[in-house]
Amino acid sequence: MILEIHVTVNSSDFENFKKICDARQISPLWIENSQGVFSRQMLCALSLNATLSQSKFRMREISQRFSEAGFKVIREKIGCSIGKAQTRGVYHECHIKIILPESETEHVLGFCAEKKISASWSLIHGVPKERKWYLTVRDYKSSATKAKRIFLETLAAVRTEFGKVRGMEMETALLDTNKDLDKGWA
Repeated sequence: MILEIHVTVNSSDFENFKKICDARQISPLWIENSQGVFSRQMLCALSLNATLSQSKFRMREISQRFSEAGFKVIREKIGCSIGKAQTRGVYHECHIKIILPESETEHVLGFCAEKKISASWSLIHGVPKERKWYLTVRDYKSSATKAKRIFLETLAAVRTEFGKVRGMEMETALLDTNKDLDKGWA
């Protein structure tokens, strides 16, 4: 099964974080949440075709490398595509990616507040006057089937409001060592 690992660190030293990620062929991310207790999050993402046990081992290995480099690991997370989990999981979530001019920020935030969507954006997108958004919906209660239906309705609303979507991921979080990290955001 394809599993995705995320390791989040408490730091603002993105250059050193990126060097470690690049050396291990891991994707670095640095996001700003529109609200919440921990608004800036520096994390990495790695997809593996592995068992949950193998993924946990790899996740801990990555966390150890960050710790050895002086980073404080504050979350470890493993997810899979929605509907693929053998167990219920911790929660289901959907990330819808859009790119818009920065001038659309208030429009995006207003839309997300109205639709109960958590908004964040990339701090490393690198295109002047443009913002790469991650619009996130989480479901802690529903089955994968019902959550997927909710996520597809959200996708339709985002497309209607903003047009082209750059990507979407629907997943089940199998492990999240610090789901309170997103308190007040998701």
